[in-house]
Parts: sequence; structure tokens; C-alpha cells
Amino acid sequence: MPVTDFKLEEKYKYQTGFNCHHESEAVEGALPIGANNPQKCPYGLYNEKLSGTAFTAPRWENQQTWLYRILPASAHAPFEPKETETFDTNPGIHGKERWHQIPNQLRWDPFDLDETVDWVHSLRLVAGAGDPTMKTGLGIFIFAAGKDMDPHHAFYSADGDLLIVVQHGALDIQTELGKLLVRPNEICVIPRGIRHRVTLPDGPVRGYILELYQNHFTLPELGPIGSHCLANPRDFQSPVASFDEDTEHEYTLLAKFSGHLFAAKQQHTPFDVVAWHGNYYPYKYDLGRFATIGSISHDHPDPSIFTVLTAQSDHPGTAVADFVIFPPRWLVQEDTFRPPWYHRNTMSEFMGLIGGQYDAKTGGGFQPAGASLHNVMSAHGPDASTHEKASNAELKPAKVGEGSMAFMFESALMVGVTEWGLKKCAKVQHDYNAESWEPLKPHFQRPTPAKIVNGTSNGVKVMQVLQKPDKPGPDYFRSTRYSGPLPVSIPPSPQRRTFYKCLSYQAVAVITYVANDHGHITPVYDGDTITCIGRHKSEMSIIYQSKSSQISTSQKICKLANIGVIPSQMLVDFWGIWVIHFALNVSGGAFVYMTAIRAEEV
Repeated sequence: MPVTDFKLEEKYKYQTGFNCHHESEAVEGALPIGANNPQKCPYGLYNEKLSGTAFTAPRWENQQTWLYRILPASAHAPFEPKETETFDTNPGIHGKERWHQIPNQLRWDPFDLDETVDWVHSLRLVAGAGDPTMKTGLGIFIFAAGKDMDPHHAFYSADGDLLIVVQHGALDIQTELGKLLVRPNEICVIPRGIRHRVTLPDGPVRGYILELYQNHFTLPELGPIGSHCLANPRDFQSPVASFDEDTEHEYTLLAKFSGHLFAAKQQHTPFDVVAWHGNYYPYKYDLGRFATIGSISHDHPDPSIFTVLTAQSDHPGTAVADFVIFPPRWLVQEDTFRPPWYHRNTMSEFMGLIGGQYDAKTGGGFQPAGASLHNVMSAHGPDASTHEKASNAELKPAKVGEGSMAFMFESALMVGVTEWGLKKCAKVQHDYNAESWEPLKPHFQRPTPAKIVNGTSNGVKVMQVLQKPDKPGPDYFRSTRYSGPLPVSIPPSPQRRTFYKCLSYQAVAVITYVANDHGHITPVYDGDTITCIGRHKSEMSIIYQSKSSQISTSQKICKLANIGVIPSQMLVDFWGIWVIHFALNVSGGAFVYMTAIRAEEV
């Protein structure tokens, strides 16, 4: 069934739909009819507007909710800084922490559980980019907690929307708008500013958070997919109104503001919203309901087909953050390497594993509660063992990812790593490259006979064979000029040489080598000299020579080439014919236009 079989039974009721205008009242009649802020609200409630976007944002992205509560949210004492030496989740100019901007591929062992802290103090920033004070970028956190929040505490982040991925345990989240139960294989989004309290009904918890500093999450466009599939709107669940009534006890309101922690006191519960209506609210989603699509012919599609939620930048199609999953799915492609291909990406990819084994990393290093980061243009892909298995697997229909759920936070931004993420957590796998990609072996084999056309082999670019022009000149030859190193062939001892008799050959080349008296060639610049070898081995002439060239140099080259027999080390088989090398035991360069020789063994 397309629903996760949860160990912990659901205990709350929800409204369904994504970005819908919902309304809910815990007391019948608490919502005013036909008005948002009447002179007097029903039952003596205060009305309050919660704005998730600017008032004048386009209607399709405008997010606002009206709250009807016992006391307004503003009824508290001033905020004071709290834990300034230890709580800093905004590296850069606003705190003492700094980003480590590095291109290395990174992978972390499973992060430890910590039973000594509550939800607020479990948040550990691992990576991120941008600045919440400018409402740009994102932060990537690990959380690991073992204690309920204090019954008289509430928390909110002014920095961004919290996308929460539970890996272990369960979160019972009381928000101003109602309650949600979030278990492994579910995600939850708590929008910016919404106050909440977290308790742990199933013991210690651990998981991942993407905090979105700009915009809000939306569903990806489906394009030619049509009107449904991927994450369907009806499968998102939002809370119904639920409130506490307490104006006698002191409460502490904790705020994450510019990455720092602040606290304020108030004499009433923050969870006193009796009714609400609007489209700015927390919600959750069961990843087991994701309707996966894929290729049913050949090739491995881009992983964007697994996008659950996206937050677009100002450039459509380019995301500040995508939330992508790799759920259980069938693979049926023919003649296809089925795991993800090797890849360098203009996007940054942070991956985590909720449970099971990710099908592109079967070597054992990528474990549940661990993570990896492949930053902008950092090369990555299947590890060596996965490549070997997939390259030789029988391509019959196969289901992968059974009992597994991997995910990815992807961003167009270059992601920095914190000091905690790189060093203090002590979870970075320093042998990641050695275990994953360094064991890869070359499998390239030259075709026999070679059939390389307009390609490159050992640094020699094979040009189209040219006929001798009637009136050669510099413009003609330079139009197809190639500069690059020729292969180095060290001649064996004379008694081991195989000699060939030249039957006919012609060559048009600009040579940048000089022969010494021992027959070795030293690379020099020869001023665009063009030497033509005729159809008889004794016939050679200089058909074009620029003013800057040295005739003595060209004569030396002619003398070297004008030999009756050619050592086999000067020949290499291209196109099924013999091509001469003007390099014996040194590396250098030549401008080669056409060389072709027919030869037979003496």
C-alpha cells in the first residue's frame, strides 16, 4: 500500500491539501463569518494576522492566516539574549562562527543521539549558505534530543521555514494552530514564526532539518507528466485547532533570530488559538505516499523526478532548495546502467539516509543517520562496488530500495560547512574517496584495428587526410592546425629493431623539432615551416616557409625523414595505415596536418 506502516499509531486528526485555504475552530462559532477582524470577536477572543509573505505578494504565492486567540502573541516582556557563547547558527559577520568553503566530497558516520538535551538545544548546524538577515539561502541541521521541552517553554524561528526529516524516534509537535505527530518516513514543515513545543513520545529522536531562509516550499511543476503523480496535494496534512487555557503561569518564549537564541517571559500560554483560517500553517507528509515515476525504456532520468518540495530562486527552474527522495521503486530500463550516473553538478547535494541501504552506495559507508555532501562541481557517483555490480547485473525488472528511504537537500548555492560539521562532531569519514572512487579501474581498450576518426589518441589529434594543394600557403594550413604532444617512443637496441621499406608516402606538416647528430629530436620553434614529402622516398622539398623560419632547421628535419628504412617505433596504426611519428624519445609538440605512409616489412 502507498502508506507507511508506522510503528507508532497516529493520534491526531488533520485537514488535507497543500497550500489550501483551511479553516478550523476548536469551539464552534469562534470563527467570525464574513469578516476577519470584527469590532468584537466571538467569545471575547483577540484577532491577530500572521503574515508569511508581504501583503502585496501575488495571490498565487500570498500566505496569510487569521488567528482568534485568548491573548495576542505580543503580550510578553522584552527579549533578552540567551546562551550567547554556545548558540550560534549563523556563521559569518553576525557571530563568531565561520564557514569552511571546501570542494572536497564529504561523508559523515551516523550522528550520535544525545539524551541530555531538548529540541531547541539539539539543533546543530552542519552546512549552509546565505544569510537569514537578508532572507537568502538555507541552513542544514542535525538534531538529536532525548528530553521533552519544558511544559512552559515554546520556540520559534524568525530565520526561516523548518523542513524536518525524522530518522529515529517521533516528534509530538504542539503548534499555535494545532498538533502534529511526526514519525520516521514522515516530514514536517513549520513555517517561519510559528511557535511550537516538541515532546518525544517514543524516546530519543534524531534527524535532519533544512531551514529555508527565503521564499516558501511549493510543489514542483509537473509539465508533461500531467495533472498528478509525485507528491499529490491531497496527501499533505495540516492540524486542526487545539488550544490550552492558562493565564496564571509564567511561560518562556524562545526565539531563534539571526541564528542566535533569545528569551522572553509572558504570563499566559502561547498555545491559546481557539480558531484560525488561512493558508499559512504547519503541515506534514508521509513519504510512503509519493507516486514515483521513471524510465520504462532506457536511460536513467535526472533525479529531479523525485522532487517532493521545491523553493525556487528568482530564476525559474533553479532552486534555492529542493527536497528530493529515493524511495522503493521498480527499475526496468533495458541496456542501461541503472544506478545514478557519475556526475558533476552546478547544484550542491546534501544527502541523508532515514533507513535501509541507498542503492547507489552499497559499499556500506553511507549509513542511516549519516550524511554526505557533494558541493558545487564536486564529482561524485556510484562507489566502485556498486559500479561493478550494476555493470554486470542481469537487466531484468528489479525493485530497489525495499525498506529504504534516502533523501537529498539540493541547492543552487555553494554550501559551506561549519566547524562543528567538519571537525567537532568527529564524524567525517576521511577515507570516503579511497573507499568509494579511488578503487575504480580503467576498462578502456583500443579497437583493433584502430578506427579513430577526428578523435584523440595519446595526445595526437588525427586530422582529415589532406591532398597536396596546388598553391599552399600559411592560411590554408593554419585553418586546420593542431598543436599538441606526440607520443614518445624510445627506440630499442638496433638488433631488436624491425625495419620497414617505404613504398610511398606523403606528409604535410609544420614541424617543431630539430634532429641532432644522434638521430634524436629536440623540440624547437621552426617558424611555420611546411615540409612536403613526395611520393618517392628520396624526394623532399620545402613548399612553404615563413620569413622567420631557419632553413638549416628544415634541412635537418628533411635529412632525418629521408631514410630508406623506418624503425617500427616510428610507426603507429591509425585507420589501418601507417602514420609516421616525428618523435623518438622526447616529448614535445608538432602541428600535424596529414601524414600517411604505406610500408612493408623488409
